[in-house]
Amino acid sequence: MIKILRENTFARNAILYFVVILLAAYVLVALGQAPATVQSDVVTKIGTQEIRIGDIQSEKIRTRERYAQYPEQYRPKDEQLNMLASSSIITNALIAQAAQDAGVAVSDDELRDYIIKSRTREDGSYMSDEDYRAAVTRQYGGVAVYEHYIRESVLRNSKFQLLFSDSVYVSDSEMRERFEEDGKLLNADMINLNIYAFREESKIEDKDLEKFYQANKDEFMSGPQRKIRYAFFANKDFSESAVPTDAEIQTYYDANKERPPYFQATRYRAHHILIKEEGRSLEEAKSLIDKAAAELAAGKAFDEVAKTYSDDATNKDRGGDLGFFSKGQYANTYGEVFETKVLGMKEGDVSEPFKAAQGWHIVRLDTIVPEKQQTLEEAKPNISQILKNEKGKTLAQEAAAKLHGETVAGKTLSEAASAQNVTLADSDFFDRNNFSMISQTLGSAIKLKNEAFAATEKEKDAKLVDVGVGFVVFEWLDERDAVVLEFDPASPRIKQMAEQAKGRNLLKQNLEKVAAKLKSQPEITLEELKKEFSFLNDSNCRTTNQFGAKGMPFQLTRAEVSFDDLYARAQGDLVGPIYGKEVANDGYLLRITEKLVPDETAFEAQREQLLAQIRQEKSLEVMTTMLEGLRTKLDPNGSRFDKIQEVCAKIN
Repeated sequence: MIKILRENTFARNAILYFVVILLAAYVLVALGQAPATVQSDVVTKIGTQEIRIGDIQSEKIRTRERYAQYPEQYRPKDEQLNMLASSSIITNALIAQAAQDAGVAVSDDELRDYIIKSRTREDGSYMSDEDYRAAVTRQYGGVAVYEHYIRESVLRNSKFQLLFSDSVYVSDSEMRERFEEDGKLLNADMINLNIYAFREESKIEDKDLEKFYQANKDEFMSGPQRKIRYAFFANKDFSESAVPTDAEIQTYYDANKERPPYFQATRYRAHHILIKEEGRSLEEAKSLIDKAAAELAAGKAFDEVAKTYSDDATNKDRGGDLGFFSKGQYANTYGEVFETKVLGMKEGDVSEPFKAAQGWHIVRLDTIVPEKQQTLEEAKPNISQILKNEKGKTLAQEAAAKLHGETVAGKTLSEAASAQNVTLADSDFFDRNNFSMISQTLGSAIKLKNEAFAATEKEKDAKLVDVGVGFVVFEWLDERDAVVLEFDPASPRIKQMAEQAKGRNLLKQNLEKVAAKLKSQPEITLEELKKEFSFLNDSNCRTTNQFGAKGMPFQLTRAEVSFDDLYARAQGDLVGPIYGKEVANDGYLLRITEKLVPDETAFEAQREQLLAQIRQEKSLEVMTTMLEGLRTKLDPNGSRFDKIQEVCAKIN
């Protein structure tokens, strides 16, 4: 077990990260959203825990929202987002399965106590049945869904965590060390700049690209490179001969005819104006919606009124356009009252102001598209292609598994391929960059790259990898150090690297100018700096208060600096410019404004808090070790994770 954990650091860290995220979400459940439990297809199972399409869709939305507060350059890209969401789903399922295996159950009394507490407001008043139903329907899709989630996830998983925390020992010296560490805090003015702040100035015309390349070749280095020998089993090569029978097509149609694309429910298109009550009095909200209604009655265009008054940031700039939607799509967002009202309108109707879960609405129903059911003949071409693709993928996987099985049995990849008359090919040298091509046939295949760089022995331990369009059986063949990339005017990588290199130069030049200003005028404020330098704003120029070794501003986690380095400086010192750890795409300046030391007299008062904090951290470590072992048992080759990630990638 320990050996597996040490060798698979990424998987372990991912589980630890999401255990922390998920348990934090359970504590703050009234502020978050529960995983969807709507009826939909089961994608896969982790033990007895079913993972449904709705679960994946809900988690992807939550993961995207979790990073929405970050500047754009720090947000995960599509592939990273899919990986993060999939890891979260797997971890949640593992916790649920482990809790179930341990016999952890939640009584009706425990659930009732939790619900009572969740319905009690901060001022002591109790939420009415109507308000409670509206609130949980908006966030969770319904009372039954919410209460099932509280019982099966929140309360059961919290009780499960207690099994670990109750068994952890914490010494006095550990608490003392943590107290000293937590008491060392800094206040600082921080400037963090990224090359994207100079995006426009960094652009290079195609005609100037080669000149820049020739003058800056050291900026065009690849990463360390590897080469593989592989056999590729393309799904399409097998699907052409995999013709489905009429009976198979009929069976598929019967099972799916009530789902898209074979059945299209009635669709509606509408515009709306939303005035929220949050942050204003009931009278103010009603006055605003009445003003909007009066302007509409006077003949002003709906789009213009929506842009002026609406609080719905998701569609205000589009004049309140909700796009096309079906029944149920907006019930969670705006509440059942909103949906009932809209679905009861006729084409062209403009509603009177009405109140729903989020506030006051005016809706214009533009279009109603009636439901449509495809006949078998209409659906047949689509179903036939789906079944061909599925059969082709299955046959490709079986052929790849047959070859891979021979290598597991002891043959080399070359011997196994020769015996089965399978053609092998050698890739180009490639690195981890998304634009780096493995070969013309395989393209960049990021998952395959990751596996190739995880290989530990050359020409041994062949691996089987699903690359989406087929399956690859490969072995690591060779490696070499980073090289200067060849110039290719059509290469998006060369263009990107050139503009990033120019951006780094601009970043350094401008950060040095700011540093010089801070040195010459130590008393200058951040507000004054923002006025003097146009590239400084509230997002990259701020005061950070009382951060310590465990609470470094997230921007600094990318920098070549530790908290100990900063704490060693004196109050008033200017630190920097300092740059990103691997590539200097980020730059930082810090002015230490206050240095706080531990208050020894407070140790005893904080003892219980320190004990609980350290005990939780230790229990998470133990829990993570157990969950990683369970994952190895329930998803040994990662196929369930891959399936979740595959579905996640198809969800917008």
